[in-house]
Amino acid sequence: MKYKKWYCNVTKQKYAVGNRFAIMLTDSTDGEPIAIATVNIPGEYMTENEAAIKDYSENDGMLEALMNAGIVKKVNRYVSFGYAIIPICEIDWSKVGGKNG
Repeated sequence: MKYKKWYCNVTKQKYAVGNRFAIMLTDSTDGEPIAIATVNIPGEYMTENEAAIKDYSENDGMLEALMNAGIVKKVNRYVSFGYAIIPICEIDWSKVGGKNG
């Protein structure tokens, strides 16, 4: 997928708290980390097909990039977390690589 100026590989890893998946972006040419596309909100109920997308600060534009790649199917709702409003999205996990799930 393309995010800002990078072509990225998209993988998942487990967060240490909450038993949820994080979506990681790495540069497709050299494997360098580009971004963590998600944020963990342990107190927020989510189904196993949902993730909280970090679409603010250095991750501005992440939601649109993930939607364009078909990884985010739709935004189900928004929640307040700290000073940000976070989209809770339905994820097509078949489009996300990784060892942990």
